[in-house]
Amino acid sequence: MTVCAEHKKPVKLLKHLSRARDAASAAGERHAPRVLIFANRIKTVQFVADFLRAQERKQLEEKRKAAERAANKSGKGPGGGGSSKGSRNNSSSPPSASRTSSKIETLHGDRTQPERDAALAAFRAGKATVLVATDVAARGLDVSGLRHVVNYDFPSNLESYEHRVGRAGRDGKGGHVSSFFGRPLAPLARGVVAFLQEHGQGVDPNLVRLAEAYEVAKERMMKGELLGEAMAEEGEMTKEGEQEGEGEEKDRERLRRSVAAKAAAAESKRGCGAGKQRKRRAHGDDDHAAAAPLRGDEDASDDERAAPPVLGLYRKASGAGAKTSAAAKTSTAAKTASAEKNKREKRKAVPGRLRQKLRRDKEMRGG
Repeated sequence: MTVCAEHKKPVKLLKHLSRARDAASAAGERHAPRVLIFANRIKTVQFVADFLRAQERKQLEEKRKAAERAANKSGKGPGGGGSSKGSRNNSSSPPSASRTSSKIETLHGDRTQPERDAALAAFRAGKATVLVATDVAARGLDVSGLRHVVNYDFPSNLESYEHRVGRAGRDGKGGHVSSFFGRPLAPLARGVVAFLQEHGQGVDPNLVRLAEAYEVAKERMMKGELLGEAMAEEGEMTKEGEQEGEGEEKDRERLRRSVAAKAAAAESKRGCGAGKQRKRRAHGDDDHAAAAPLRGDEDASDDERAAPPVLGLYRKASGAGAKTSAAAKTSTAAKTASAEKNKREKRKAVPGRLRQKLRRDKEMRGG
């Protein structure tokens, strides 16, 4: 299991194939080992197959040129026999090139069934040493002597990974599985580490660090979401408080308008009563009216008589009752303003969450 970036996979794949071939040569095997490579998409299968074919052609060309240089160098030596022998060696390809060359087959859903059967038969017979396939070869494929499996693209779930791994070492001789694990698959890292440890396999330290980093990032993300929700709730509570304050201000304004309207109506009624008394005096219809003084006329000064009816509330009252009523209204208004001010200060002092809890308790008690 190797953690690597996407652009590094082709180079790492070549290194893995080279190590597998070197191990087979050291073990005395005559043929190159067979390798099954898994990819997630058909496009990736085609890319890997074309890349490996190009590398094979490049290696064969380099070996051919190296053989030609060696033959030319041996032909320059003394004696004609060496030259003729060098020309005979130059006429045929070097045997090492024929042993290391490999045929590459593909197996995926876009191929017809006869093409799939032919590719699989060539791989089983050893004519093709590399088979690049999608998950169509992950289940039900039994190749005797297959020891190397490469997950070029790591599967999206551990079940598919287990099926792919099971293709190697089915004959009881053991096998080697190499997987390229990308950082975008970090959510699977913890499960992969547990799977490898459960089966007694070595774990890449980079994979362990990736799993730990993902868990830390996940916790931070969860905390960030909770903080965002708390801030949103706090914003809603603040907005509700502002709306309540606006409602209270509207209620006070409505009360002031109501008091002013009542005062205007009383002043208008008083003015109408004084007019009727003057009219009765002029016609002599009411003897009582002649003796009784006009309310709001004799008791008021010239400036107060000239004042508009609405301002009658602020006139100097002649009776003790009017003074008491005005003082009571002033005291009530002052108490109301003081109570509203204290309520606003308490609301600001209480945190948003506690204020929400108090509101819910109040609603429950009320229900």
